[in-house]
Amino acid sequence: MQLKELLQKIGSAHDSLKQQQPDEKKEELCLSFITFSISGKIYAIDINNANEIIKIDKISLVPNAPQYISGVTNLRGDIIPILDLKEKFIYIQNSGGSSEKTGTKSGPRKSIKGKIAIVVKSQETSFGLLIDEILKTVSVPVSKISLNPVLINTLGSEYISGLVKRGENDQELLMILNIDRLAEG
Repeated sequence: MQLKELLQKIGSAHDSLKQQQPDEKKEELCLSFITFSISGKIYAIDINNANEIIKIDKISLVPNAPQYISGVTNLRGDIIPILDLKEKFIYIQNSGGSSEKTGTKSGPRKSIKGKIAIVVKSQETSFGLLIDEILKTVSVPVSKISLNPVLINTLGSEYISGLVKRGENDQELLMILNIDRLAEG
């Protein structure tokens, strides 16, 4: 067999392999999130944790509950606690990072009737997250989700499971909430 014939056979084998393995980009795994705003900051939760979005009609106060528990509401026979994240993050800041459930701030609680809540489920616990505005659903490649080392030691960081830089020149920061940690306390 001459060198020319051998090179032709190798070339044919190479062309055959190329046809068997198309030159397609592998799709990157993406996660879907519901985004919303609280006090001008953008947060997200995994869409698989969200059950529904509700408008608060009736709320019952819970005596001696922390200030960040707005109360409970009856959702088709299920009693759902409503967690006010604005108050939760203020509570953590004022208590020096402790998120114990003892005591409340003095003063009247604000009315939340007519406000929006996302009902979420963490393991077997359902609760509502009081939000300012629902934004949209987004799909984020897993490689874009990161934990900022600076954030790890800040107050309330245990409730953030990841960060995503978005928008023009990555100026927008999307904070992904850890629903399981919020459910724990």
